[in-house]
Amino acid sequence: MSTEDKSAERRLAAVMFTDIVGYTALTQSDEGEALQILDRHNKLIRPFFGKYHGREVKTIGDSFLVEFESALDATVCAVEIQKFLLTYNSSSADRWKIKLRIGIHVGDVVKKNGDIFGDAVNIASRIQPLAEPGGICVSQQIYDQVHNKIGYPLLLLEVHELKNVAFRTDVYAVDYLQEKQQASEHSRVQTREDRKRIAVLPFANMSPDPQDAYFADGITEEIITALSGISAFSVISRTSVMAYKGTNKRLKEIGRELEVGSIVEGSFRKAGNRVRITAQLIEVSSDNHIWASSYNRELDDIFAIQSEIASRVSEMLKIKLLDSDKQQIAKIPTRSMDAFENYLRWIYADNLGLDWNQAAVFLEEAIRRDPNFALAYAMLGDTYVAWGGESIPWKEAVQKASPLIEKALQLDDNSSEAHAANGNLAMQNRLDFDLASKEFRRAIELNPSNSRAILWSSLMHYTTGEIEEAISEAGIASRLDPMSFGIHINFVDYLRTKRDYSTARDMWSKFTRLNPSNTLYRIVLANLVALAGNKQEAAKELDWVLENHPQSLPWERIQLAQTLYNIGRIEDSETQLAQIESETETKFYPTGRLAEVYALLGRRREAINLLKSGFEAHPFSFLMARQLPAFDSLREDPNFKAIIDIVHKNTLNFQFRA
Repeated sequence: MSTEDKSAERRLAAVMFTDIVGYTALTQSDEGEALQILDRHNKLIRPFFGKYHGREVKTIGDSFLVEFESALDATVCAVEIQKFLLTYNSSSADRWKIKLRIGIHVGDVVKKNGDIFGDAVNIASRIQPLAEPGGICVSQQIYDQVHNKIGYPLLLLEVHELKNVAFRTDVYAVDYLQEKQQASEHSRVQTREDRKRIAVLPFANMSPDPQDAYFADGITEEIITALSGISAFSVISRTSVMAYKGTNKRLKEIGRELEVGSIVEGSFRKAGNRVRITAQLIEVSSDNHIWASSYNRELDDIFAIQSEIASRVSEMLKIKLLDSDKQQIAKIPTRSMDAFENYLRWIYADNLGLDWNQAAVFLEEAIRRDPNFALAYAMLGDTYVAWGGESIPWKEAVQKASPLIEKALQLDDNSSEAHAANGNLAMQNRLDFDLASKEFRRAIELNPSNSRAILWSSLMHYTTGEIEEAISEAGIASRLDPMSFGIHINFVDYLRTKRDYSTARDMWSKFTRLNPSNTLYRIVLANLVALAGNKQEAAKELDWVLENHPQSLPWERIQLAQTLYNIGRIEDSETQLAQIESETETKFYPTGRLAEVYALLGRRREAINLLKSGFEAHPFSFLMARQLPAFDSLREDPNFKAIIDIVHKNTLNFQFRA
């Protein structure tokens, strides 16, 4: 290498080129729309690269140049992208459909100043145009490394030479819509791919003192956190796995419900200052125990145990840890065991569904015990933001949340939870969508399994009129936290806005089957069944709820009033609204949700007054509500339009989509 090239680095890499089909022609006919599609394309595709250890080298117009550590990672990433776009395009308007061609080659590259050069880059760029729209083409070198490791046929193309490539390179198309016929091979490959999707079941409390149950729940959360710090894994959120606490369900059934390939389970025992933790890793498809171990340590060594478990799980699943992964799983949240125990008590209280204010007391105590406990600050701030406008007035929530989140970031700028909370605050309090987007991206980069960050990001897209992006991210969040009410009720709102009531009904029906005794879930299901066109079936579902469960919570009453209206029982809906009105002095009712009921019942003035007061207190709540079908009757009302005008004037340098 010449003297002037000493800064360059040569290495082996898998190189991917992507290209949007028809983009050049669209640019010539409608440059503005082409730029919107490009922006949407970038937002949708980028998250897939990091998931498979890909590094985005650069964009070239409408193309991505990405390098990967392995041929298999690059190929599986390409398949996931194309499968995702297939689903995305099936529910998108023609003008927003995105079709890609993807080409992949592996070979030597020279890295310099962040860019890569060499024959490998040139060959990948020549292979990409050979792919069909929505297709993937790979070189012979890729074929040699992956043909016996993926579950799809690789079809040899009749291509004898590539432009400006001196030697022959055979090219193959990945037929990702067809499974290989060899069932045993496919089963093995499918297991390999799914095993990276993990659920950590609630650890059993084996302590002599039953009051130590909070510690077992906390250990479960901490192991989830440690595994979530590994970028290759997709880890189910705590709120979903806690539904299986004490369950008698078989692991295969749990694996099927959570759609995971690997399960970590274990037990916790505390005696004085000593702890014993057992953990085991199980492959769902075969029910085989891949690994098991026991740890007998001092209590203050508990963080090292969590890191060791995460490292061993990675090793057993053949995951090579990146330096960033190692840093994440080695993080120690606090040096104070008193503070940590209070944090674990908060997790336990949150799992039990205690009033958020009662649960928050433990976070406050954790901060008092350790004023440098960044995670406790972040979670307390996030709690206030999450409940602001729903259970407490928004201004009060912001006053409490802002200094907490700011402190969390000062203490730990690599906290996924702190960046997610800060993004949510920027979005909801200041309508600063640029900062919010940046913070959500950072939170997800630090922890790709942070379902709350993905949920907040989907809310941002929905609020700004980017419905398809919102639906896409809600789908990702729901897979990470399949039992989260917050994720799924927002998902329903997105689908209702699209008037896609059938999909909303089907999605919520699946969600409700996991929570069959929950009154609120059953009322929402009845409402969606009615909106999808089956009022008789909806009435049966609602009658079961009314006969078996009293409705006392604000959310239940609001959903009940809407459902009664949608099945045609108008007078009963009005009666329910009257009961709500009698309680507004003593109970906090979300203004946007309540305004929906007024709008449905034709009480437009009350609906607009409520939206206006809600907007003045919390503008973001109006931005969310404005798109819902219940407000169709208000859209031409001058007062409704006036609120929208105020919103646009107060969100400078941002263009809302219709």
